Amino acid sequence: MPSKTIFVPCEEYPYASQTEVLKPGMEVLEISTRSKVPFGKSLSPFNLVITLKSGKRVKVECTYQGSKVLADSKQYIGLYWRSPRDAALDKRIKGQRPVGFRFFGKEYTTTPKHAFFDFLYIVGLCQRKDDVFGKLDTWDGFSDMFYSPRKDPNCRFNPKLVRLEAESLCA
Repeated sequence: MPSKTIFVPCEEYPYASQTEVLKPGMEVLEISTRSKVPFGKSLSPFNLVITLKSGKRVKVECTYQGSKVLADSKQYIGLYWRSPRDAALDKRIKGQRPVGFRFFGKEYTTTPKHAFFDFLYIVGLCQRKDDVFGKLDTWDGFSDMFYSPRKDPNCRFNPKLVRLEAESLCA
């Protein structure tokens, strides 16, 4: 069975260290659709919601996929309203690298690599009505069973960095 990467918040950049060793008494929150903890499940990009100015609600994953602008300048905004799984697996975008992102008329670049996704994720966190950051502080570490360091060396959920960014955006 492959080991699971655990991200442990720390005070210095990059604000999280990675380990595969669970220390005794360590409380780790799985952040994915398969989390056994409802709070962890709610933080999955497949479940975390952004409320648009129109009042419509869209999942972070769908927003990310539907905002991709491909090399032929095509964008499939209909993905905003699909299920997150369908949006992520859509044949028209699967395996294609976006040349940018367009979200309701505003353009975003692809660099830094995770900036647009992080932005959407942080907006979703900031729009929650609960004390999401206080709840995150109660956990010693975070994991995502779908995270693969071979596919991507950077976990999209760096709890300390997300909190620092969110506190400046949400204030």
